[in-house]
Amino acid sequence: MKKQLLLLIFIFSLSNIYSQDYNYYNLKRKKYNQEIEYMQYLLKRTNTNKQNYLDKLTLINSNIENRKKIVNLIEYEIKKLSDKINKSQKKLDILKHELNKFRDEYSKLVYNAYRIKKIVNNKYIYILASENFNQAYKRYKYIQMLSQYTKSQALLIKQKITNIEEETFELKKRIKNKKKLIEQKSTEYKKLILDKKNKKNEISKLSKKRKELLNDIRKKKDKNEKLNKYLKSYINETVETNINTNKKISTKTKKFESRKSKLIWPVKNGMIVSKFGLHNHQVLKNVKVRNDGIDISTPNRNVRCVYNGVVSKILTIPGANKAIIIKHGKYYTVYTNLVKTNVRVGEELKSGQSIGILFKNKNLNVINFQIWYNTTKLNPKKWIR
Repeated sequence: MKKQLLLLIFIFSLSNIYSQDYNYYNLKRKKYNQEIEYMQYLLKRTNTNKQNYLDKLTLINSNIENRKKIVNLIEYEIKKLSDKINKSQKKLDILKHELNKFRDEYSKLVYNAYRIKKIVNNKYIYILASENFNQAYKRYKYIQMLSQYTKSQALLIKQKITNIEEETFELKKRIKNKKKLIEQKSTEYKKLILDKKNKKNEISKLSKKRKELLNDIRKKKDKNEKLNKYLKSYINETVETNINTNKKISTKTKKFESRKSKLIWPVKNGMIVSKFGLHNHQVLKNVKVRNDGIDISTPNRNVRCVYNGVVSKILTIPGANKAIIIKHGKYYTVYTNLVKTNVRVGEELKSGQSIGILFKNKNLNVINFQIWYNTTKLNPKKWIR
């Protein structure tokens, strides 16, 4: 009964450990799959609309990235489980070896006990038959120790058997989980290959529209240059006027810095569809494009402040709709592509507070989100959680 109870307790504790691991990785996979489902929904919409011809390729690329993350995550889980399986197998081999050793010793003890019992039918007669008190005491202690040692060895054997059962259960559980993960990896890999084929087809179609693509790049570049020029000029002015309030700014700067990798997203349920910095164009070879922030696609149009700050400027950029600049000490967050703002310059904001409405596109609702330290552009992906 005690052995069964110990086994049940062990199984229960193991199930808790497994459920924690499973929940952690399952939540990550679920997040990536939700993003893929959202992208698939948008892909269906782009199939019936010719506007923003790069949107479809952007969505396919996002799917590929998420699919790769899922495959990599599963591979990591498989590796982790393989290591645990190897450790369990080694532990099981050691336990079995120890059990055999204990059984051999126990067999010898039982045999010796049988021989003594055969020589003397009664241990008291055996003790009383001693030549002197010292011999009687030694015989008594020998019989007592033999009995206790035999019992302790029997208990050790039972404990080893319980340990082997526990380790076998753990091993079988891990092997079963590994098989499931291998099947999941195979399924995801097939989907990844299909996404890559779709990407290749879209690139083939879009490569015929070189002039349109180059024109699109030029327009975006002009828009970004106008925004950058204004931001640099504006930030330089604010740096000069902030000399007298340097202590207050320093405090706000440190608070913002402490939130690196912890900032909320500027939109709920968002997904990055264009990364920060200089990178290759999706279609055109030998053509580089620059993004001074990150583009986030979202089904929601409400834009929110990522951290406590003050509305520094609201401006209108041709081709980029409205933009809001929020100041956080020496840091600035910039929210572009809004059609409506519901804050005013000088207003103090709290983290998560609504600041405006995102431009509604027939295909993708996209916000361009930037973070600046004075006039230095930073990668927002490293700041949001």
